Amino acid sequence: MNKRFFPLVVILINFFTTAVFAQELSDREKFTEAMYLMDERRFSTALPILLELAEKEKDNANLDYNIGLAYLFSFEEKEKVKALPYLLSAAKNTSPNYKAFNSREKRAPVDATFYLAKAQHNDYQFLEAKENLLKFQKQITEEHYLWKEVGKGLKMADYAQKAITNPVNIIVTNLGDSLNGYYPDFSPVVRIDETAIYFTSRRLRKDSSNFEIYDPIDGMLYEDLYVSFKNEDTEVWGEPYPLNINTEGHEATVNLSVDGQTLYIYKDIRGNGELYKSNLVSDSAGFETWSEPEKLGSDINSKAYETHVTVTPDGKYLYFVSDRDGGFGGKDIYYCRLLPTGEWALSQNAGPVLNSEYNEDGVFMHPDGKTMYFSSDGHESMGGYDIMYSVLSDSGWSTPTNMGYPINSVDDDVFFVTTPDGKRAYFSSFKEEGYGEKDIYMLELLDAEEKPITLYRGEFTFVDRYVPPAGALVTITNNNTGELVGYFTPRQRDGQFSAILETNNSYHFTYESAGYETYEEDIYVPASANYQEIYKDIKLRPVRVGDGMNPIQAEPLYMANVSGSIAKNSDPIKGLKILLLNEDKDLLEQTETDNVGVFNFSKLDPSKTYLIQVVTEDENPIKGYSIEILNDKGETLTFEKIDDNTYIFVPTLYPYEYYGISASAISGKVKSSEGPLSGLNVRLEDETKDLIQQEETDEYGEFNFQKLDLDKTYRIIFEGDFPDNTDIVLLNEAGDELTFMKVKEGVYEYVPVKKSSPEVVLSDIRGSITHLDMPVKNLSVLLLDKNLTLLNKTATDSVGKFNFMDLDLKQQYTIKFEGDFPEDLKLVVANEDFDLLLFRKIAAGVYRYDPIFVRLENKQADVLGQEITDDVSEFNYKKLNTDEYYKIIYDGNYPDDSELVFFNDKGEKLAFKKVSDGVYEYIPIKSAGPRSYTMDVEGRPDLKETYPRPEELRNVIAYFQRYFIYNAKDINKQNKEFVDFINDIAELVEIRGNVELIITSSASKVPTKTWKTNSILTKKRAYDTKALLVSIFAERGIKPEQYNFVDINTLITGPEYKGDFDTNMHEYEKYQYVRIFVK
Repeated sequence: MNKRFFPLVVILINFFTTAVFAQELSDREKFTEAMYLMDERRFSTALPILLELAEKEKDNANLDYNIGLAYLFSFEEKEKVKALPYLLSAAKNTSPNYKAFNSREKRAPVDATFYLAKAQHNDYQFLEAKENLLKFQKQITEEHYLWKEVGKGLKMADYAQKAITNPVNIIVTNLGDSLNGYYPDFSPVVRIDETAIYFTSRRLRKDSSNFEIYDPIDGMLYEDLYVSFKNEDTEVWGEPYPLNINTEGHEATVNLSVDGQTLYIYKDIRGNGELYKSNLVSDSAGFETWSEPEKLGSDINSKAYETHVTVTPDGKYLYFVSDRDGGFGGKDIYYCRLLPTGEWALSQNAGPVLNSEYNEDGVFMHPDGKTMYFSSDGHESMGGYDIMYSVLSDSGWSTPTNMGYPINSVDDDVFFVTTPDGKRAYFSSFKEEGYGEKDIYMLELLDAEEKPITLYRGEFTFVDRYVPPAGALVTITNNNTGELVGYFTPRQRDGQFSAILETNNSYHFTYESAGYETYEEDIYVPASANYQEIYKDIKLRPVRVGDGMNPIQAEPLYMANVSGSIAKNSDPIKGLKILLLNEDKDLLEQTETDNVGVFNFSKLDPSKTYLIQVVTEDENPIKGYSIEILNDKGETLTFEKIDDNTYIFVPTLYPYEYYGISASAISGKVKSSEGPLSGLNVRLEDETKDLIQQEETDEYGEFNFQKLDLDKTYRIIFEGDFPDNTDIVLLNEAGDELTFMKVKEGVYEYVPVKKSSPEVVLSDIRGSITHLDMPVKNLSVLLLDKNLTLLNKTATDSVGKFNFMDLDLKQQYTIKFEGDFPEDLKLVVANEDFDLLLFRKIAAGVYRYDPIFVRLENKQADVLGQEITDDVSEFNYKKLNTDEYYKIIYDGNYPDDSELVFFNDKGEKLAFKKVSDGVYEYIPIKSAGPRSYTMDVEGRPDLKETYPRPEELRNVIAYFQRYFIYNAKDINKQNKEFVDFINDIAELVEIRGNVELIITSSASKVPTKTWKTNSILTKKRAYDTKALLVSIFAERGIKPEQYNFVDINTLITGPEYKGDFDTNMHEYEKYQYVRIFVK
């Protein structure tokens, strides 16, 4: 990011350079040209001219001085070291009467001694630098423009000498040649989970679109924005690619919001530098799309020079750097508060504690919200800009502290961002052993104290799809304060999101997406003086789409059943174990061939691919046998043999012709081998070919149709250029794929499977109308259906009674009075069994019956009772036992409550928990609290300190925990505690039909030697436990649809490691465990 100067003289110089240099210039003219270039700080352009002149004229102190300055102020770090010999030579022949633009001048100005001291300082020759600074100080007066710089240089030399004798303990790692290259790479900003790094590069683009487009100031390519993603398994950064918002000018990374959704950038359009922001639009397939950069509001940008910006994690304060008038020095730090309107207030100077009389830059607010890192060449510094930090407290900002050597050097150190734990940082620097002019490095701050905050890393995934749908959202609220922490959008690439949480607080998380069950949970972050990391894997299941009390239900996918037979020489083979696997080779179900060699699998998704594996007792393949597979439509399925034991197949030849899906919404995507097809006109027609809706595919080839009738036939017609190799993907609102049969070119037709009509039971109703306890006679009564169509008409008799015959009481009806009638009539209606039916008054003389159907089932799914009720919670089942399992199911309308409470005839309370929309279950509690099973704690009573807290056990039925020794991760499945726990799960599945599971694992902060990182170790503990459970469930006959891993949390917890594992092993091992919670 370079501050540019564009006075008239630059234009004249450019003209002079192109016009005059076309002719042969004299040495005097070349010298004059070089001096103009030096005066305009175009050092890289002046340098070759000066070197050419110096070759012809040795011992010219004036040329040596200017060559030394050109190297000293070079934009290329590796060139700066070349300044010292030239300035040493120049300082031997100086004069106070130096004439700069005189080509006959052979002497250097007395300033050469000052710049020699600067070059010596840059070469870590601090004593020599001080000696020359003191010499120069005696040669000038206080009016000299470098007088203050001499005093500053002396202080820097003293501090630098002290700093290098007390180095801080660090490890510096180059991020590698996959990220760094020959050209300058700098200004890194990193996602808080360290999975992506955004940086600035002056490299040649892969498509060469910036070839030979150079900045006239420094002769280098313009700055561009790049991103690289880290492979979390190998810890290697991938090849970077340019962001879509690069232009032909300068764009540079300056900061990234905590949620990773907003990138703050620097742009130099008018030569004064301005600050912008861009929002992440999409990141599908690992390639990000960012919005058009938007200039930051308020008075953040001005006619002055703005270079850097950072925003606090809560989004309430913005800090930026500007050299506008009225500050304490050159470039100062300013801040703005966020107004209730969402706009930034006018800026204020951050004050003299942060700002010096010189320059500050490179502000970065740590995720703890109170530690600011920034660069300064005015506070105690080794030379140039040094990295400082200051901490905000109730009394204000603390005095800035230098990060020390070798984090800081004698040169400018500006771009520096730290990780949430404060133990690592990313920065850019020139090093001789690097790959280019400037590389990006990771710094491990071995002596730094951990920041007492918690990084929450969530992986928000979906049972039926690989990437989150648009609109997936995580909302986090602080339960203690009621304040919204924020809304977080999972990355489309991997479903991950990150948030910073404060310790000793409880938080409420809501995970939601249209068409999926909402999942909510409370998480307590305990008080701790150390950094904590929580990793959670949350899976949402599709649900039927509902609209308040009038649900719209999508017809589910009809599942396929398959059967197979195995024979050898026409003789059936019985007792063979047959495994059903998904295409990832995960075990789904197993069975055995019966006496006639037949096996069966049911409820298979007709659109998915499955594997069948034949297993023999000796695990040797059977030779010469035949296998045949059929589905329930009588089709003989074709399959591919992978090996002697394994076959791959799809359950039906025509999945969507026989097993249809209905949809109330359809989204689609059209693409060819060239990419998405945008601008296609898409028509949706009904079965009579009338146009219903019309859309145009967007830039991603996507379109969307809403509010469709579930039982109708539809046609989709594409108008426009439609290549032969086009793929069309259509989804319903639950994410299920739909297949539209091709009718002709560009025309596709979809016919949903018709639902069979349920048997209708008709009933008569009788009504009575009174007013002040007196019958209302001869009142005209109308009966209307749900569409308010007249069904029947009658009148009350002499005692105010009326009746209607043969009504389906599962339907909605409206009764309406005609004529003159009192406002306060009383209407009573009952069915033929004299059960009262509630007709609610919705207007004068208008009453509506809106039935709600509820049934009660036991654990065997036997119907114990069913009822039509007028209110979602007003019905009674008195003869319930608190030690038995029950399920309440609403057909049609259902309540929104998370819990329904009933009392039996003994006055005992039964709390039914919501399982899904319209389904509630009561699970008998055998004990006062959840059943617990703990493995390997003999002789270690201190482990109880890290047992689950009450907050973790809310709604938990049972849990198992296994404590590990150093680096261990496996559970012995024969252990009695674990076997009893599995038996508990099996019993629960038998009772309620399904269970929800949460796995939480932890690794201590003792560095692992077996695994690459502690993060990998804790993940291994969690996911190996999950794999073990899946395997055991398959052995026990528990099917995948009967359990759901709703959360997988991987933690790194415990005290900060102090290198004392041998003497303090027990203290760290308390934080090495895996837990399984059953809800």
